[in-house]
Amino acid sequence: MAKLFYILIIIVLSVWVAFLLRKDKWSKNKTYKLVEGLLKYMKKREDKKAEGKNSIMEMIKKKGRITNREVQESLEISDATATRYLDELEKEGKVAQKGKSVNTYYIEI
Repeated sequence: MAKLFYILIIIVLSVWVAFLLRKDKWSKNKTYKLVEGLLKYMKKREDKKAEGKNSIMEMIKKKGRITNREVQESLEISDATATRYLDELEKEGKVAQKGKSVNTYYIEI
């Protein structure tokens, strides 16, 4: 029953999107503007992420080590975002995670 419901939703959404794309008001120009706006938004998010990761590296250089909580408070971001930034820096080989659980901190490699 649930599968049928989801299939019905997909069909309705597909018809709606097809209708929007066929309308004369929905021109290529509007499509390009939409895509351009989406690309600008994605660029802005990537820039903000790079800025945050750079700030984390600066904090580590000053203090020698940093915790997830310090990243959250300093950058005013959520726990998930701080964790994601720190994980990315770790995968890039810029920081190393030390300690376990509540005692976890990060140092520069």
